[in-house]
Amino acid sequence: YVIRTTLTGLDGTYAFSGLPAGRYRVTEAQPAGYADGARAVGTSGGTANARGTLPSVVTDIVLATDVVATGYDFGEIRQAVVTVAKRAEAASGASVAIGQTLTYTVEVTVAEAPTRGVVTLTDTLGQGLELVPGSFTTPAGGACNAAGQVVTCTLAAGAAVGTHAFTYQAKVTQAATTRVNNQVEPSGTDEP
Repeated sequence: YVIRTTLTGLDGTYAFSGLPAGRYRVTEAQPAGYADGARAVGTSGGTANARGTLPSVVTDIVLATDVVATGYDFGEIRQAVVTVAKRAEAASGASVAIGQTLTYTVEVTVAEAPTRGVVTLTDTLGQGLELVPGSFTTPAGGACNAAGQVVTCTLAAGAAVGTHAFTYQAKVTQAATTRVNNQVEPSGTDEP
């Protein structure tokens, strides 16, 4: 039984030297900030477990004496960092009047890497707010629709690093009480 641990270099390379002939497996600890990617079976053969199965492992690597085996690689996918911010034309706490049109801007900021999945933004307009038909503006890869008081916007998987802005308008109606409010709820693979 031979157990060895090593760290990769900054370029991802690693090596185990002086191993006796035998059957081996290589197991990778999943690095923080990365999603699991493909595995590559190297020059001495073996069997890789399925992508998405953790830990990443290549088993049944058969090494003969004085053999240099290469190409046992574990691919990683850099994870996007997604943040969502919403602002209204009338600042929070500001007075609004019945009949006034408010413009909402929801910005999805993608950092580090493109998104892996769809980012969904759900905004339920509060009492006293009515969506202005046709007021949606969306970024490339974005779409919005409404069903009653619920506005749903999506940003497609693969959205580039940067800021993606959605805007829409709501009118203050007679149903407004002492205040109007609404809040956007983000969801998706990239955990916004």
